Amino acid sequence: MKLSERLAKDGLISSEELPVVAYGLRSLRDNVLSFIITVGIGFVFQDIVFAILFFFFCFPLRRSAGGYHAQTRVRCLLFSTGLLLSMWTSWEYMRIFQSCRLVASIFSTAILFILVPAETHNKKLDPAERAVYGRRARRIAFLELFLCFISFHMKWNLLFKSTALSLYTSSIAVLAGKWVMRK
Repeated sequence: MKLSERLAKDGLISSEELPVVAYGLRSLRDNVLSFIITVGIGFVFQDIVFAILFFFFCFPLRRSAGGYHAQTRVRCLLFSTGLLLSMWTSWEYMRIFQSCRLVASIFSTAILFILVPAETHNKKLDPAERAVYGRRARRIAFLELFLCFISFHMKWNLLFKSTALSLYTSSIAVLAGKWVMRK
């Protein structure tokens, strides 16, 4: 028996609340799983602190910006994990000047400013949602770009890497979402 059904059976939630609670518990489970996978990748790359910082920068931006979401939770998790692995691997193994990475962060932020929020086939946005999510995503992206600039100039490499990769991955997810929605 699912936890939400057990809560309803025990009288802790009403039957009307059951779908909302079930959705919330599924979302919580997915978020915890994403966090564990991100930290696991951090363990593999021997950089757990970065993984935690990245998750806390990327999670709110990605949530507000929207973008590509696969048809199933497993595919979405695989896409997100693959995107993170490719971004992280390219950061680690491609010898690029930090200033080029900063320019890529600016470019990523510009993409986000223009394209957010990106809706999906599963979730169409009404005008009010578009306004709220767009404004929130732009504020988060601007804040992360600001932190990216400061950390670049102060040579706080861990913060720079966390904010830059958050901007990159979010912009790629938004571009992928727009690509899928063009059909």
